Amino acid sequence: MNAINQFHRKNREFIKYIKSQSTHFDELYFTRKKYKDLFLNDCVVINQDAKLSTSHDYLLAEVIAYELLAIYIENCIDNLNKSCAIANTNFNSNLHWTAKKIDLIELIYALHQAKVFDNGQADIKEITHVLEKAFQIDLGDNITRSFIDIKNRKTEPTRFLNQLQAELENKIEKDSY
Repeated sequence: MNAINQFHRKNREFIKYIKSQSTHFDELYFTRKKYKDLFLNDCVVINQDAKLSTSHDYLLAEVIAYELLAIYIENCIDNLNKSCAIANTNFNSNLHWTAKKIDLIELIYALHQAKVFDNGQADIKEITHVLEKAFQIDLGDNITRSFIDIKNRKTEPTRFLNQLQAELENKIEKDSY
């Protein structure tokens, strides 16, 4: 990350230009010219073929690559932090999810949509991982596909939630007498 930050500091003006979607220097930066007309900001340009490249092609590629690398590193760090936090949490649960996996996925999406964890800041993957640990079940890597199946149900897309609601209402009704 230090190398990425150093690169951004060194090329701050060019990055600001690219991010602002300005075009006033495009001809200077992205038009092929003879070497005597090049705006040299890095010795890497000397090794480029002027017939194929411009003075800032390589720099633009570096900007994009470093941004993608930073996102990748941040995601890895987030995943490690979540894994460590969850791995260090002792659930000590003997509960096993015995309903269908799709039912738990429906519940997870409902809880996520209702923003009931961390004031709505918890992401779907984290909620899934915690409930998998708590109920000793593996929902697989792609619950998004299962959610698409839920959305595509012909009748009663929230079948499990409706069943839960009916069961709770029956309990309330029985306990009222």
